Amino acid sequence: MSIGCAIKYFREKLFPMQGGQAEFAAVLGVTRQEVCAWENGKRVPTLRNLRKIASALNVSIDEIKNYKEGDVHAQAQQHDAEYWKDLAIAYKEKILKYEEEIKTLRAELETRKLGNKG
Repeated sequence: MSIGCAIKYFREKLFPMQGGQAEFAAVLGVTRQEVCAWENGKRVPTLRNLRKIASALNVSIDEIKNYKEGDVHAQAQQHDAEYWKDLAIAYKEKILKYEEEIKTLRAELETRKLGNKG
């Protein structure tokens, strides 16, 4: 996977709207055409610009260099799976807590009913 694909992927995450390339270019102090050329693999950014890109996108140069589209999607899927698992555990804990509260309330209710009969 090229550096251009990585730049485009990370840029689209932070600048998703239509004018994303132009806005990103303005942040970097380059033209939109320059960003377009990088993303399409027609040019490679200088090390100076690569540092600016990494800083603006809040990623490391290594993340840009080592970007592989499949890896990113796999990481996202793993993150989603972990999120849903954690959410399920949290809800299960809440359900158990509520079940305990219901048992306690039922026991109190029974105690009151017995007290009113006697």
